[in-house]
Amino acid sequence: MRRLRDRETTDLLVLLVGGTVCFVIVGLMLSLIISEIARPEHDTSAAASAIGDVINTMVGLLAGFLAGRSEAAVRRQNDVFLTPPPKPEEDEPT
Repeated sequence: MRRLRDRETTDLLVLLVGGTVCFVIVGLMLSLIISEIARPEHDTSAAASAIGDVINTMVGLLAGFLAGRSEAAVRRQNDVFLTPPPKPEEDEPT
């Protein structure tokens, strides 16, 4: 549980939503497999296509989330490197 305390709220929400969607997809796939076994004469291609679309959407969302985080890290690193050094303090004549 210590790992979860160190994470930001956004990370926790992404993990929660991603985990929920994964469980839903697994349930849908199991019901689709059972339906295919029980009644092979029914066409399940539309359901399989919809599940594939959901999986592709989740992969795209995750990739966008990770790209945004890495872009922010690179931006902060560039800000550090591109910041000009402070001017040296000169002694004032007395």
